[in-house]
Amino acid sequence: MSDVLDKNEIGTAPPANSPEIDQSRDETWAGHAVNLRITLPLPIMGKHYLVLLAGKEQRSPKRLEAERRRHPIITYGNITVLALTGTVIGLTAFSLLQSAAIIILNQSGAIGSL
Repeated sequence: MSDVLDKNEIGTAPPANSPEIDQSRDETWAGHAVNLRITLPLPIMGKHYLVLLAGKEQRSPKRLEAERRRHPIITYGNITVLALTGTVIGLTAFSLLQSAAIIILNQSGAIGSL
């Protein structure tokens, strides 16, 4: 797939709801090793979606640069999601380690009966 349209191709693309576009979308998303899509029904804010895609990078450096300008990584939304995810993972790890420590101490007799 070309990164830049030829002058003769401008205006010749099929309509957004055409079968050709649907097939192109299917082929584009099919190449990911991880393709996770979740809809989150949030009571106050309505339905939102979360997408996680992972796979081999196939975009050219020129396209990567253009997309990075259009979709910067450092945004308030991204920082918020990363902070919340880190907090959940950290609290879960702490809870699991604490539980494991209590079990080990109980088995060794270091903690009396509660």
